[in-house]
Amino acid sequence: MIFDGATDKKEDFDMGWKTLKEHFDIEHFVQVTKKGICIGSGFVHDLVTIDPKTGALQENQTFHGLIREKYPALLKATPQEIVALIAAPDTFAASIPVYTYDGIKIIEKQCEIVGWPNVTHDGCMMYENSFSTDKAQVIAWAKRNTASAIECTCNRIEEFEQELLTLKQRLAGYEAEQIELEVAHPTTEQV
Repeated sequence: MIFDGATDKKEDFDMGWKTLKEHFDIEHFVQVTKKGICIGSGFVHDLVTIDPKTGALQENQTFHGLIREKYPALLKATPQEIVALIAAPDTFAASIPVYTYDGIKIIEKQCEIVGWPNVTHDGCMMYENSFSTDKAQVIAWAKRNTASAIECTCNRIEEFEQELLTLKQRLAGYEAEQIELEVAHPTTEQV
């Protein structure tokens, strides 16, 4: 199962992203996303993506060479070795509660170190605008996000309604022209 901590359920999830990171002494950010285990930077989160089921490595098409330059041991590892490391349970020195949200769901996670660019125990990057140790802050963010979505959607509906009104007026004008043409030229057929 590939897990993006903010959006998917953690059921039956036990991925050794930290074990993998420590084994290969990966200094870049490591996080778990829907694509797989990503090794990246603050600018590009997926310089390398590892498929947790197969152990296959995929480099970013635009920014490639990271594995060869920084992590040759990872490049030399077999897919089976990589999968075995991912299957190993991670151990953490601390389990600090942090909160995030997904729509109306307020989600509690655990982490060793709070804040960006750290990740939760399940590998989710803790962005400053979506993770906090203060549950009330996260609830306020969720409410603000929902209010913004409502406002944006209402604005779009208003735009579409105005466009629909314009199209209906245009159609009425064309229909009026058609009637006038039929009255002025009743015996001429369309070609």
